[in-house]
Amino acid sequence: MKYLRQCIRSILLEASAKVHKGGIAVQKDYDKERHDRFLDMFTTGLEYEVFRKDKDLASTRRALKQYWYAHADQKFWQNPKRVCCIHTIGLYKKQGSIQRYFGGSRDPAKIQKDELSCFAITKPATIDDPGKHNYKSILAVSNNNIFFTVAPRFVTFAAADDSWTEELHRASDADKEYYRSSGLPKRPQTLKNSLYDSADINKIIRRAFGGGKRGDSPLEQHMVLGEVIVDNWQVAKVFLPRASMSAEQLQANMTACEELGIKYKVI
Repeated sequence: MKYLRQCIRSILLEASAKVHKGGIAVQKDYDKERHDRFLDMFTTGLEYEVFRKDKDLASTRRALKQYWYAHADQKFWQNPKRVCCIHTIGLYKKQGSIQRYFGGSRDPAKIQKDELSCFAITKPATIDDPGKHNYKSILAVSNNNIFFTVAPRFVTFAAADDSWTEELHRASDADKEYYRSSGLPKRPQTLKNSLYDSADINKIIRRAFGGGKRGDSPLEQHMVLGEVIVDNWQVAKVFLPRASMSAEQLQANMTACEELGIKYKVI
């Protein structure tokens, strides 16, 4: 039995290595396309706001995402009991606001078609409550901002770190109209830190927390997946960190959740 387990592990490791090696080949196509346009991207900011502005570059980004989807363990990623997806409001800004985030065209009662970048927890966690044992890690990577769990959702890409996907707020009115039926896409610039299954996650965690050299990714620092892209998603529950806002802000966010019919918890 021990020999059988060793054989199975060897086969799985070999298969995983082939998947990552294949990803490197796809990555080279994108890097070449990006290199040809580097100066233009550097001067115009095109690197973030690709969408339709550079069809060849958008196409190679799409190829990176399609490669991940073709080789990822879908049973693992599409199971919210194994992968709890979390989005932060106002990550790179000042404290976010429920009213500002959901007060426009983003109706929390409806399934959202624009893709969303999330963090994710694979330790014991649920969409109703990731658990006190996870709050510290989530708040560390979210700059102590408001966050919400996501369900239902459909995972379209996952990585240990930021994959430099398109920023939705940079989409033009023409982009929004073009993607109106399908929703705005978020496509990675790199497969370098991509995660295909639970074995990939465990390998990085063992290295980072088993005495090896720890990198800067959220996964290596806090055991939180750095970027998981989801489609056809809906907010499940909002979490309001009491320590990071005034009493007035807390009350305003609680009131907004109640008026919008969103479940929430003060932590």
